[in-house]
Amino acid sequence: MTAITPASAQAPDIESTGRTVPDQDQTQPAPYPKPSSAESQSAGESQMLGEYLAKHNAFCPLCRYNLRGLTGNTCPECGKLLAMTVGLVEPFMAPWICTTVTLCTSAGIGVFFLVMILFFGMPGSGGISSIFYSVTISCFIGCIPLVGSVIWLRRKFMKLHRPVQWNLAGISIVFVSLTFIFFVIAAAMDS
Repeated sequence: MTAITPASAQAPDIESTGRTVPDQDQTQPAPYPKPSSAESQSAGESQMLGEYLAKHNAFCPLCRYNLRGLTGNTCPECGKLLAMTVGLVEPFMAPWICTTVTLCTSAGIGVFFLVMILFFGMPGSGGISSIFYSVTISCFIGCIPLVGSVIWLRRKFMKLHRPVQWNLAGISIVFVSLTFIFFVIAAAMDS
């Protein structure tokens, strides 16, 4: 944050610690308050939001409702408070990326096993190892449509609360990890 310095201000003093001490003539801008509720949003902010929405198509970030012509600061579709802010083009994507990469890895292995089964048949020499192979390979192959649905439903995934997103990412990591472990167990039992 830059300070607003009047033309008559002198250079700041430097203490022995190397930090600058501003003169009393220098003025500091007030920190920007964060609005926490509908009451704390100023009339000017609501007016700017209304002026913008009178001329532009803008969509609610949660429900995708077209807000053009909105006079208040609340989405009429989902009832969430709206604020005019500067933000990122894409929201926080780490949980979705984590889930998608994990499932894509498993789905890639599933495609490999699907091709191998078509050409060489199901692996395993019978007994318990065949059951482990069947379950793990089915899980790998089952991740193929799961990846498609995670990609297709990205917007719904992003609307979930962040802890729920991380829980889904964790579940996918645990699921794929257990599938790998069971496959290694089946391979060890078969050899």
